[in-house]
Amino acid sequence: MDDTTDGPDLVTLRDWALEHLREPLTVADLARQVHMSPRTFARWFAARTGTTPHQWLTSQRLILAQELLERTSHGIEQVAADCGLAPMMLRRHFTRRWGITPQAYRHRFSQLAG
Repeated sequence: MDDTTDGPDLVTLRDWALEHLREPLTVADLARQVHMSPRTFARWFAARTGTTPHQWLTSQRLILAQELLERTSHGIEQVAADCGLAPMMLRRHFTRRWGITPQAYRHRFSQLAG
């Protein structure tokens, strides 16, 4: 997210959202943080970021999942919960995004001694 245009503070919104990824965030939750209606917020967000709020949240959750898979020994279910996704959705989105399952990713990129 970039905060180079007038309007609500995208940096503050981003920071808040990243702190709450574990929660089931909705467009309405994000809109409420910047005092906009969900519909207006979704259009405003897409115009400034080039992506939808949902796509951005999913992307941030997948980045967090990568980090957790590399640096923790938490099971896939726990990683999914920590990212605010159901295990099945984590596997689906992760595999679609990177062409590798979360388990295979961990096996390949884990920073834990093994």
